[in-house]
Formats: sequence, C-alpha cells, structure tokens
Amino acid sequence: MPRFIKQFGQPRPEKAIPQNNLKDLLPLGSMLVAFIAVLAQMFASFQNQRLQIEQMKSQSKLKEYEISFKPKQESYTAFMKAFHEMCDSHSREEADINSGKLVYAFYGIEPFLTRRLRYRVMTETTQIRGKKFRNWPQAEPEYRYVREDKDRFECSDIQEGLHDELTIAFFYDNVSPDRNPD
Repeated sequence: MPRFIKQFGQPRPEKAIPQNNLKDLLPLGSMLVAFIAVLAQMFASFQNQRLQIEQMKSQSKLKEYEISFKPKQESYTAFMKAFHEMCDSHSREEADINSGKLVYAFYGIEPFLTRRLRYRVMTETTQIRGKKFRNWPQAEPEYRYVREDKDRFECSDIQEGLHDELTIAFFYDNVSPDRNPD
C-alpha cells in the first residue's frame, strides 16, 4: 500500500495538450453545423410566414374587389348600355322594351347612389323616356327623323353628364359624391 500512496499522493506532471487533435475539434464542428441548421430553419420559417401573410393580404384584396367593385362595375355597365339602347330606339315598341330595361338597370345602380344623384338619374331617365314616347305617334315621317336626331343629341348630352357623375360616384372613393364633375 505504501507504493499506492506514493504513486497517487504525489502530484503528477501535466501532460501537454496536442494542438491539432481532430478528436477535440469534431464536437465543436458538429455543434457549429447544428447551429447553422437551426438558423436556416428559423429563416425558412420566417420566410414562409411572410409569404403566407402576403397571400392572405392578396386574397383579402381580391375578396374586397369581388364584394365592392365588381357589382358597381356590372350595374354601371348595364345601366349605361340600357340608357344607350333607349336613346337609339327607332320605334315605339323598341322604346317600350328598352324603357323597361332602363328601369331594371336603374334598380341595379340605385343602392350605390346618393339621394341627390339618385333623384337626378331618375329625372333624366324619365325625361328621355317621356320624349321617346311622346314623339312617335303624331310625327310625320320626315319630321320624325329630324326629331330623332335632336333627341339623340339631347340623349348624348345627358348620357355624358350621367357618365361623369356616375363614374365619380362609383369608382373614385376619395372624391365626394356630391361634387359636380365639371
């Protein structure tokens, strides 16, 4: 036992640590690779979240278009087409059919109009319908053509004014709907 005490009782000489030992660098290298993999996964996750947010925003804008802009556009187009057909009517029967189309098209745009604009549109369309029905029965054939040309010019002026006001009311949110287009 004295030999055992002698062997372990005395301090041992320090061993020199080898500088380029591959066994010591291997755990450090694998830890560095694992850290880089974790960072890459975090980056990919953040990118994926950002893309999902952008996709949700674009879907939201598309839904907003479907809900707000598209019905306005379709009803505006139907109304202006019916108004144009009413102005181009060449017989009482045709004017009667187009008058009905114009009224139904008006019902399509009515929810989007202010009270003032609704009254103006209804007044203008009633005025055009009245002129079309009033001129056909009594007019001589040659007078009818002159009268139709005059009505067509009046229709064109009214249509242009309605176009300006309805365009502002429907498609320009930052413009007051009560503003005159002139």
